[in-house]
Parts: sequence; structure tokens; C-alpha cells
Amino acid sequence: MDKLLDMKKVDASMLRRIGVAAAVIIAVVIVFQNIHSVDTRLLFITISMPHAIWSILLFAAGFLAGWLTKRQRVKSAEEEAEWTEEPQ
Repeated sequence: MDKLLDMKKVDASMLRRIGVAAAVIIAVVIVFQNIHSVDTRLLFITISMPHAIWSILLFAAGFLAGWLTKRQRVKSAEEEAEWTEEPQ
């Protein structure tokens, strides 16, 4: 009976892998359904590219911004911890 309970336990890394796999499958479906070309205007420039590429670029920019922001928060938290430590 204990072995059955152990087999039902799913650790966080397994859930993370399942989530990443589901996100990748959904992203691939979305990319392949949006292969038509779109025109994007930015001030005086007009860029024409497939919608899928535009979506991938925006996703990458958002991921990079989130990663840099998180990294900055971790650094500032570490610096704050150094300043608040009492000297011995």
C-alpha cells in the first residue's frame, strides 16, 4: 500500500516539466496557425513579416524583460541584506 502512495506522489520538477511541455505545444500550434503576413507601423517605418515571427519576437522581448527585472530584484535584495547585517 505504501508503494502505491509513493507512486502517486508527483514532485515539483515533474509538474514544471509537464507545464513547460504543454506551453511549448500550445506555442507551436499558435505559431503554425499564424503564418500570414502582417504590416506593422512604427512611426515612419512599415515592417512586413509573418505574424508568427512577430509573435516570437514579442515573446522573446517579454521573456528578456522579465528575466532582467527578476535578476535586478534578486541583486537589490542581496545588497539590502548586506546592509542590514549587524557587524560582529
